[in-house]
Amino acid sequence: MSVQKKAVYAGSFDPLTNGHVDIIKQASLVFDDVTILLAVNPDKNCMFTPEERMSIINQTFGRGKVHAEILPPGTYVADYANRMKECVVFLVRGLGSFTDFQSEYDMSTLNNGIVPGMKTTFFMTSPESQTARSSIVKSLVGPSGWFNVVKNKVPTATLNALLEQKMKSEWDFLNVGAKSGWISNVDKGEYMWNSIVQMYRDRPYHNLFHLNTMFESLRLRGIEITDSLAYMIWFHDIIQGSDDEEKVLRLFGKFVVGDEPPEVKSSEVAYQYLRLFSDSTRQHRVNPEVVSEGIRKTQYLMKHENLTDDEKLLRDADLVGFGDSWSDFSDTTDRIRKEYWTVDVEQFTRSRELFLRKFTEINNPIFNDPSFSYLEGSAHQNISQELDRLRQELNQW
Repeated sequence: MSVQKKAVYAGSFDPLTNGHVDIIKQASLVFDDVTILLAVNPDKNCMFTPEERMSIINQTFGRGKVHAEILPPGTYVADYANRMKECVVFLVRGLGSFTDFQSEYDMSTLNNGIVPGMKTTFFMTSPESQTARSSIVKSLVGPSGWFNVVKNKVPTATLNALLEQKMKSEWDFLNVGAKSGWISNVDKGEYMWNSIVQMYRDRPYHNLFHLNTMFESLRLRGIEITDSLAYMIWFHDIIQGSDDEEKVLRLFGKFVVGDEPPEVKSSEVAYQYLRLFSDSTRQHRVNPEVVSEGIRKTQYLMKHENLTDDEKLLRDADLVGFGDSWSDFSDTTDRIRKEYWTVDVEQFTRSRELFLRKFTEINNPIFNDPSFSYLEGSAHQNISQELDRLRQELNQW
């Protein structure tokens, strides 16, 4: 029986990038087993906890020859690797550029001094992964448009974790940050956040990325986001199907029953959330009824009179994707279809055609705020092109 060859790839992986993934995949082609060893430095300010980083790695590689472990405190990597029995162990390092070699060579010499005979194998990252370094990714997260900049540098699990962390900061700022006063304590804000993440997670379209896009579309235009508008954004898509209603019932034991449209049900959840977690002893900054009514007015098939400024901005931010390139608009359509995969194809096509046709029948512009008006032409062009496609499909039935 041949002796197994095992690789140990150590690092902080904070966060895991496509550069790391590239090295790990190369190592998995050479070695029988690859251990990703998470080094924990208590003095280092990390984006993710060791457990969160383990979860990202496991989501990325699943179950197979690649697995993650945490380096015990006070342990050299070489010593840890040397404890593996009945196998030949190599340390693995990645080289992103020629300048990396000197420092990595020095480190391999040190490891050989700690455990005589410890070998290090070097792998070069592919050209497209050379800028996918953790430090670079960290510096890119935050500014408007960061998601599209970062998404080609990290695996999906990392991207989702970064998005959740970014939106958590958004939520904390609204609830328990500098503008605190609405949520009476941190625990309640945390409870609300965990509940919201459960609702928006694993959706192809009505998800945290959509909410992030809405916030960014307003900030890019220098628009002040009031607390009421922020809550409208957070809750306007929280109910989309029966699965979501069941989640709400499990979480709170009440809310949302009947055959009302999703917008009405979402508005009811927002109202109940804000009523449940408000502190009645202090001056309210947000009126739950105002937030609820604003969400109801995202029923685009209905005519709504006398929209408030916040309601207009909510609708503009929600529909900003209409003005995207045709490629991005088509991608949005595909993601919406995936979200409603349980709906019959013909039924979905007819509903989508009715929804889009409504925007061609109204005399008013799609967008309300002047800063969105430049999107009007491309929005109508996308709608027209999509309607042609949908009608061709309908003609087949």
